Amino acid sequence: MFNNLIRKALAVIVLCCVHSMNVCAQKADIKFSSLTTKDGLSSNTVYSIIQDRYGFLWIATEDGLDRFDGTNFTVYKHDPTNPNSIGANHVRALYEDPSGALWVGTNGGSLSVYDRAKDSFVNLKDKGVPSAITSITSDEKGDIWATSYEGLFIINKKTHKAKYLGKYTNTSENLKTDVLMYVFKDSKRNMWVGSEDGLYLYLKKTKSFKRFVHVSTDETSLPNNNIITIAEDKAGHIWVGTEGGLSMLMPDGKTFKNYLHNPADRKSISSDIIYSIAAENKDKLWIANEEGIDILDIVSGSIRRFKPDKRDKGSLTRRSTRGIFVDKQGICWVGTFQGGINKYDKNFTSFNLKESMPFDNRGLSSSVVTSFAEFKGKGVFIGT
Repeated sequence: MFNNLIRKALAVIVLCCVHSMNVCAQKADIKFSSLTTKDGLSSNTVYSIIQDRYGFLWIATEDGLDRFDGTNFTVYKHDPTNPNSIGANHVRALYEDPSGALWVGTNGGSLSVYDRAKDSFVNLKDKGVPSAITSITSDEKGDIWATSYEGLFIINKKTHKAKYLGKYTNTSENLKTDVLMYVFKDSKRNMWVGSEDGLYLYLKKTKSFKRFVHVSTDETSLPNNNIITIAEDKAGHIWVGTEGGLSMLMPDGKTFKNYLHNPADRKSISSDIIYSIAAENKDKLWIANEEGIDILDIVSGSIRRFKPDKRDKGSLTRRSTRGIFVDKQGICWVGTFQGGINKYDKNFTSFNLKESMPFDNRGLSSSVVTSFAEFKGKGVFIGT
């Protein structure tokens, strides 16, 4: 028993000492915890996360819509025998409108509107809305804008009737494609649409679109025409995530500052495939991409990379991160591909645990730790 107490005490000392060591690529102040199907999540592939006005987190997964109250998950799935169940299990997009109504975009079941009073859904598949929805928001009139692989649809909030606005609409400047990936309303109430063929800004006066595209001879143009996501930081800058890099629209409203992955530069972004963007404060931008998470300091331009590390239990659970959201308390929630949800709470302090693993040549040589010695400016020697 005495030996067990000694070992436990030594383990605590190891945790405290190793916490200060700079022995991994990731800085010690960013540690993630995770939520997976073992905790009640309906699927480990998570596309989108939002927080409603009541504080609940709503999570779009590959196999259901989940509501999280901070402790437990409530899962909503499609039931073929119940017309008031969610339209499909493959959920891609979430949006809470100004009145508090929750809109759910699915892949195969069109749009569903959650009825809080009845804890059920109103499905719009028979209202002229396509079956696969990629993104949802609302305009200044309160009408819902939904993008799809069949064009842009504007839905009257009261009647739920949909109007097509796309490639074949008779306007002076149409959308050039019906394959649309994202729609976003900025703080100035401008409507932005991301497509497989460029970025579009809706011009209200002329009811037409201004198009931004990649030009191979112009480094201030978009780096790629396939637009995956659009966001705005606290200073009002518009950010665009593409399949070829990250872009910030410059104050002239015409050119872009681009951030590209450079294999030879560890200070560049981790990947050019950008899935989601979220602003934490005025100078921090969280970027979900194919190779992990990047945190961009908007002022200095410096980038910190975060990737999975089997030697670090506080690292990301999966490399490919698909959705990112910063809630009202400043907690960052990351949806991953097959890795569940990763959570970073800056108010929560965790230890950086280093363990002995048989196949880890860089880990501890034994699980029994007996002594320590400081190596000034380098770290700590550990005796096992």
